[in-house]
Amino acid sequence: MAKRLEKELERGKAQFRVSGIVTVKDNTFPEKDEDGNLKETVSEKTGFSYMRAGFFIKANESQSAFVSLFGGHNPSQPEKDVVYATNADTNETTKIKWNLRNNEEVLKPLADWSFVHVQLEKDEDGKLIEKKFLSPVDAIIYLSEHLKNGMDIRVTGTISYQEYNGEVQRTYNATRIVLNTPNSKGEIEHFAEIRQTYLLDNKSLSK
Repeated sequence: MAKRLEKELERGKAQFRVSGIVTVKDNTFPEKDEDGNLKETVSEKTGFSYMRAGFFIKANESQSAFVSLFGGHNPSQPEKDVVYATNADTNETTKIKWNLRNNEEVLKPLADWSFVHVQLEKDEDGKLIEKKFLSPVDAIIYLSEHLKNGMDIRVTGTISYQEYNGEVQRTYNATRIVLNTPNSKGEIEHFAEIRQTYLLDNKSLSK
């Protein structure tokens, strides 16, 4: 049953939105090395080097979500030391070399959804400053410096499904993190919601 549900969910697209107060703990971000830089975890088997971060957002007394960021690269294998993205014109997947992931010319043709968007700082006029990161690794590093416990934020992203011990588990993958600002009424709305799109064919519904 779990495998069938997981397969059906993957045929569609799942997204989430959550707005509320963030909890940042000592273990929210990776440990730091002697120079104060976040450590990457390296797989002994594959050489894949990655970072992971996660934090709770409380929308209200009955709704909360644990959102995650995960990203990495493979410096042990130069041909695999890339970041995958989508070309905005062709909608095709493209590989970006790890050392070019912050090159503005290389990033220009990429679709907006290839990036992690973060808006936590404000300029002199009080407007939010947008930061875009092709790799979640760079987003995690930035967040470790600017995301503070108790901030009022809004996070959107995608949901992935995995089966574990016969049960389907959900992972909330953050793709946009924004500092909440009051609406026209001077209020900040807190909420948590999921949107699941299913792909149907002529065999999906009984006749």
